Amino acid sequence: MGLVVSAFSGLVTTTDAVSPLTEGFYDPQRRIVRLDPPADGVEQADGIQPGAYAYSDAILCFEAGPYSHFSQWREWLAKIAGYAPTEHPDYRHCPHLVTSWLAKTGPLHAYLNSSDCEGVFGAGTCDRIVRDFADLRPLAVSAEPEAADLFDRWSRLFAFAARDGAVVYH
Repeated sequence: MGLVVSAFSGLVTTTDAVSPLTEGFYDPQRRIVRLDPPADGVEQADGIQPGAYAYSDAILCFEAGPYSHFSQWREWLAKIAGYAPTEHPDYRHCPHLVTSWLAKTGPLHAYLNSSDCEGVFGAGTCDRIVRDFADLRPLAVSAEPEAADLFDRWSRLFAFAARDGAVVYH
């Protein structure tokens, strides 16, 4: 099992509920999703409060793979984004990512500084991430041409959610 990422657009609060025991966190037939931003991810959630939301469009969803691969991917992005390496005894495998965690701002800051196993990104944060992906794409693709598909997949996911939606890690 690894990280699964879903994007929703056109979110509107609703009084309908999604039963966590029988339906998981979303119900595609009724187009309802239950969002519960983690306490340490409030800023990136852009005001999304815990609760049920109706969504207008289809869901974009993909498996990002094992958490270790996602960590390697984010380390590579942090390096491409220009974060210098910082040594840390617990995170020797991701020195550029450590620097992004310590930074207050910077390219892909919200994306790189989120939990790798849970999180909710609101529409405003998604829009900023999409712009950062667009700015970094030429450099990323020239450095690693085979990464273009994955780079574009993440960009499309955040662009979809930037339309009054959210990206959810689950």
